[in-house]
Amino acid sequence: MYNSSGIHPYKPYTIYYINMLRPRRTISQHALIDIIHPDVFQPRTELIQQDIIRKQYRIPEHQRFPAWSTKKKQSLVESVLNNWPIHAIILSKHVEQHLSYDDQEPTFNEYFNIEDGQTRLSALQDFFLDKFPTTDTNGLLYSQLSTQEQTYFTSYQISTEVFTMTGNRAAAIDCMANIFDRLNSGTPLGNNAKYYARKQTPIVDYSLRLSIDDTFRDWFNKYIGTVGGGKKRNLMADMVGANLSIVKRSEASLNTSYQRNYHLLTDSVQDTDIATIRLFYTSYFTFLDTTIGGATTKPNKIYGKLSGILGLAICSWINYGNIHESLNWYIMMKYYRPKYEPPLFAELTTGDRRNCQGPAIRNRLEKIIQQFNNDHETPLVAPPGQVQEEEEEEEEEGDSDNDSESS
Repeated sequence: MYNSSGIHPYKPYTIYYINMLRPRRTISQHALIDIIHPDVFQPRTELIQQDIIRKQYRIPEHQRFPAWSTKKKQSLVESVLNNWPIHAIILSKHVEQHLSYDDQEPTFNEYFNIEDGQTRLSALQDFFLDKFPTTDTNGLLYSQLSTQEQTYFTSYQISTEVFTMTGNRAAAIDCMANIFDRLNSGTPLGNNAKYYARKQTPIVDYSLRLSIDDTFRDWFNKYIGTVGGGKKRNLMADMVGANLSIVKRSEASLNTSYQRNYHLLTDSVQDTDIATIRLFYTSYFTFLDTTIGGATTKPNKIYGKLSGILGLAICSWINYGNIHESLNWYIMMKYYRPKYEPPLFAELTTGDRRNCQGPAIRNRLEKIIQQFNNDHETPLVAPPGQVQEEEEEEEEEGDSDNDSESS
């Protein structure tokens, strides 16, 4: 039933793509205490997330914050005390260089990023530090266990898989981020987290730096808020989609979808691209200042969302070369009547009224312009102007704002 090549003659076969940047993978076992001891591992908390961590085992910034309940942590501890298996910890191996102050030869230290398993290690360290008790009727802390039980816990053999990358650093980082995505396929990352995991790529890196740039920091703090911060990496997908669409001058990138924009992340960001981005945001924020600046007391994410005013302004910039004057009217209408929608929005589909994708945003912009012209005696085609925006009702926090992958 099989030919000389070992292939069934009647069944199609699959040729799998082999990544030429194949990492070296090493599987080993360690005593639990060698990985969770505070001297070598520090869990992530809100208080230390910006600190420089020099421990041997580190949590990459794109990882989620631990969010297990006490009951789930206790169940994990029970497995360890009973010598039951738990999943392997996935690590990536790195080397960092340290320069001395006396001009001596630099030293090189190995460290490991925890690509999968940081929540488990954090929970086990918490138990070791007496932060919660066992789940049995006695409810014992680690320090209250018998010497033998403590030894069972600290000497538990935990499996690790260590990936060592070679070759181009950027490609190696992207490969590990791809592995991270696949490992977390059961609990998919949102677009914000996926982009943040690629923060070394040119456009993501610049999107993060732009929000803290000396020229724009105060504006971002006033109107938009922190980009890439918090557990959800807020506004990361919106800013990357915004900046890609400005650079490419294309509605195709005007969305928050990681899947749609992934292929553009490694494109270089030229000086001319930076100048174009900065020109847009200077115009955008300046107009916000003149329109609603005096009335704004705190950031409103509508000003940084592609589903909000930002998306409309960029769409206008792409299509007209400026921010259409009708947006000034729309901003003020929304400011005084937060639930306001132009009557002509009734002609749009449900998706076009809410989605943050280029075509849907353009359709909304066209209805805004049409409504403005209907309500004014002198129609406006595309007069020169700057960004006009208005505060919108707060939406539920999310990565994609109905940016459906299938639509």
